[in-house]
Amino acid sequence: METRAKTNVGLIGCGQISSIYLEAPHTFDILNIVACADIDLDRAKAQAQRYNVPKVHAEISMAAIEVGKAAYSEKPLAINREQGKALLDTAQAKGLRVGCAPDTFLGGGIQTCIKLIDDGAIGVPVAATAFMAGHGPESWHADPDFFYQVGAGPMFDMGPYYLTALIAMLGPVHRVTGSARISFPERLITSQPKYGSKIMVNTPTHIAGVMDFASGVVGTIITSFDVWSHHLPRIEIYGSEGTLSVPDPNTFGGPVYLRRAQDKKWQEVELTHGFAKNSRGIGLADMAYAIHTDRPHRASGALAYHVLDIMEAIHDSSRDGNHIELTSMCDRPLPRPAIFLAQFAQDVPPFNNLSNITQWAKDLGYVGVQLPGWDARFIDLDKAAESKQYCDDLKGQCNGLEITEISTHLLGQLVAVHPAFDILFDGFAPKELHNNPKARTAWAVDQVTKAIKASRNLGLNALPTFSGALLWQTVYPWPQRPTGLVELGFSELAKRWQPILNVAEEYGVDLAYEIHPGEDLHDGVTFERFLAATSNHPRVHILYDPSHFILQCLDYIGYIDCYKDHIKAFHVKDAEYNQSPRSGVYGGYQDWVDRPGRFRSLGDGQVDFKKVFSKLTQYGYSSWAVLEWECCLKDGEQGARESATFIKSMLIDTPKHAFDDFAGGAADEQTNRRILGLQ
Repeated sequence: METRAKTNVGLIGCGQISSIYLEAPHTFDILNIVACADIDLDRAKAQAQRYNVPKVHAEISMAAIEVGKAAYSEKPLAINREQGKALLDTAQAKGLRVGCAPDTFLGGGIQTCIKLIDDGAIGVPVAATAFMAGHGPESWHADPDFFYQVGAGPMFDMGPYYLTALIAMLGPVHRVTGSARISFPERLITSQPKYGSKIMVNTPTHIAGVMDFASGVVGTIITSFDVWSHHLPRIEIYGSEGTLSVPDPNTFGGPVYLRRAQDKKWQEVELTHGFAKNSRGIGLADMAYAIHTDRPHRASGALAYHVLDIMEAIHDSSRDGNHIELTSMCDRPLPRPAIFLAQFAQDVPPFNNLSNITQWAKDLGYVGVQLPGWDARFIDLDKAAESKQYCDDLKGQCNGLEITEISTHLLGQLVAVHPAFDILFDGFAPKELHNNPKARTAWAVDQVTKAIKASRNLGLNALPTFSGALLWQTVYPWPQRPTGLVELGFSELAKRWQPILNVAEEYGVDLAYEIHPGEDLHDGVTFERFLAATSNHPRVHILYDPSHFILQCLDYIGYIDCYKDHIKAFHVKDAEYNQSPRSGVYGGYQDWVDRPGRFRSLGDGQVDFKKVFSKLTQYGYSSWAVLEWECCLKDGEQGARESATFIKSMLIDTPKHAFDDFAGGAADEQTNRRILGLQ
């Protein structure tokens, strides 16, 4: 995996957990550990550091921040809110980042669960439970005393794994209630070398909490060092249509089990994401990538502080006997990066088949690929629509990368083509269909329908596409459009898509129409027109690509505010618009390199992706961020290489007649149908 630069890392604390961090550069080559250190002032402090007592986490992180270094610590962030808030405030004032374990939520197990929840596998989540119970570490740990002191106990020791996973899956918490007790004031050590010694317990050892999530989910968590044995799940999420059994959040893998309302038994779900083995350090690596690309990192200080706030509030609630409204908040972590293969497909290795091109993408740092549904080198839609076994085999060719979606852009385009564009768009269809618009349209409808069925067999819930266009040639109203033309155009477009949308509803797949000039769905108003023409069909949604809004001088950040509930897919593509005295938005029929508005490689254009990613995250978008590379200046392979890191990485009176009525002609439906090429 190539990166723009390595990040030098100093490791403070060489205790039990340090080995996996020292090995992390073998997996994440952006990391370069240049030094390590440990405390050796006296035995107490040395032992505390050796065995990773959380009391020193905030102290060491603050020391790093104060000398101008970003800090990433083991969990928890601190032992109380005051320490945690001081750390984050100081870092913010200095423009530095704070990260914190656990990063297990980035592993294949929890990421698979996030995808299942977001894809609607259990319907709407309504409740969750989490259990961590045992009889304490005094039977196996060499020096278990600190587990029973303030800042530790089962909640502060193990709670971060469970709470971080719950937040990653369900979002932030706004209120908690808790009860806690010290069941055994004294504990007997039965491990060596302190066998027979006693520990005075100074922190609760059985804690039960109830959490009200901002999403409306009610969650329960129990952490205990007072239980000899149990037969409880680690985490379960209960939805309106099923239950999800989540794997141990202290690990990176599975198993993941799903049982829908109609199922007679639990089904094990194949992991959809990589990093299923011990991948501690992935959070640190992600933070390093984020620093280089100026995007939020996932295992963030804000997330860790929210977890700390929940843990302390549960203890406070037990002591004070009331609900605690939380003052902290955090966003769900950002999606992981994928790449759209269409622009890179060639007849030469490694771009000539699925196995080769996914290995190439994996080497660049991508974790998912979007397949062009029209390219038989990567997918056979006929087989994929009929055979789940074929789809499973297809996944096996992807070198551990996930198939994020099947793109049907060129197929959807052919669902609606104005006769003026017949010759140009015939190239998207088989030769035997050229010069036969009706047969070409029927073929396109069949292909998109098969892609919907294939998506279900692949376990996918969104299908990117184009709407096609019957009205685009009238986008600039000269001569004036006859009354009723636009309404008729969208009515016909909806009529053509309605059968496809009904199949999508049957198979549980959202159609994500890319909002794109050249299509009848090219901005917010046209999306709303189409949505209304389909009677607000529940499968009509959006693929968001800010580059097309740059070229239309449209507010691409405000667009997210307006249509957040409809954004089901995301193409990460850059563009620029440079004002010119010779040409404008329409481009003067020039080649892309000479146009005022042109597509650029990520980071070379004018899209503020920091705002885009932050806004999408604010609204809970947690699906894929897929690179669609187009650039008139930079080579595609260089663009793909850089982009993997980048991704990882805002009363007047209405007129009684139109200003251009003087040029208008007579209007009737027959004329409108002729203009649209419908007869």
